[in-house]
Amino acid sequence: MGGEVSGAKLRPIHHHQAKGVEKTDAAKKPDPSPSAPATRPAGAGDAFSTTPAAKPPLAEGNYGVSNQASGLPSAHGRISDAEWADPAKLVSKLTQYPHGKKDTQSEATCGPSNVLGAAMLSGGSDAAAGVLKDAAKSSTLTDKEKTELNDIGDRVKAHTATFEDLNKAQELMYRSAHTRIPATDAIDQAIDSGKLNGHEVKELKKALAGEQAAVDDPMKSDPKNQATIERLVGKAFNETVHVDSGYINVSAKRHTTDVGGLGDDELAKLAGSTQSSVSVGPDFMKQVKALAPGQALTVRVGAKHNEANADHFVTVGRRKDGSFYIYNPDPGKGDATLSLGKSVSGKFEDELKKYELRQKRDPNNSFPPGVRYNP
Repeated sequence: MGGEVSGAKLRPIHHHQAKGVEKTDAAKKPDPSPSAPATRPAGAGDAFSTTPAAKPPLAEGNYGVSNQASGLPSAHGRISDAEWADPAKLVSKLTQYPHGKKDTQSEATCGPSNVLGAAMLSGGSDAAAGVLKDAAKSSTLTDKEKTELNDIGDRVKAHTATFEDLNKAQELMYRSAHTRIPATDAIDQAIDSGKLNGHEVKELKKALAGEQAAVDDPMKSDPKNQATIERLVGKAFNETVHVDSGYINVSAKRHTTDVGGLGDDELAKLAGSTQSSVSVGPDFMKQVKALAPGQALTVRVGAKHNEANADHFVTVGRRKDGSFYIYNPDPGKGDATLSLGKSVSGKFEDELKKYELRQKRDPNNSFPPGVRYNP
């Protein structure tokens, strides 16, 4: 997960901020594809593929099906020649979480993970390397981070990158695009920081409630609420903060730790110059069917069917051969990391409808925009 809920001065706390990503101690078993160099948790297998995953290319079906609520790890180690040759094999084993110890910002990287996965599926390693090289130009990265991301791009192009490299690239892409966080996310992080006493936590929650009430009735806006938020969030962050139109800038100090997730505008910038904002909502299926070969549509939906907020990005796209895919870098229990279909019909359409039903209106009562682009 890791997408911002938009459309209000201050928004509800995001689901991806919830403590305790569900973990599993289930014994590991080999990935269903013999080409994989890694092991994955039990249950991360294929759902309805009728062709063995080892035979290129991957058949229609679901791959990397999760048996946990969140946090399914990627494969690890060397990426095989078969996986470079068929990027679907690679992407089906690439989530936003590295194998083993999770990176500090993994929970917030669903946005860049979608952009990287879509590039790999649409244009292979050359397109993916290009995305990484473009992100490395960001002025928000340090010189060391730019060098690291460029080097990963070189390894992707040369087919020597590992799954660990790709997970690190997701994190660096996130830092390259992430410049501000909703005040609600900042408040959530402040409350969880343990640096505020009980009275201050109550005071902060009261100020948040007051500002949220002012979203619907501006007459209820009280400058004291914003001052309280700035003071207490600043205390928790140990820095001076300023709320501007419901957002707080990500400081250099929090550059490597903030987990606010990308906003729609930040994702669009990461998607590149070909991107355009499109209306989704009731037109979701229509937009998918209208995709040209090579195009991708990244949309913000609920992480699961009963999720209250649209705080997670997934991508629906068409590969250059005209076939369709759904990529979810943080699949919930029963969800696939990658679904493939020759057309929008049958079992692939059933998977697509699942995400159509997870569309949620933002607090401004509109559906989040989709980002359509040519990776």
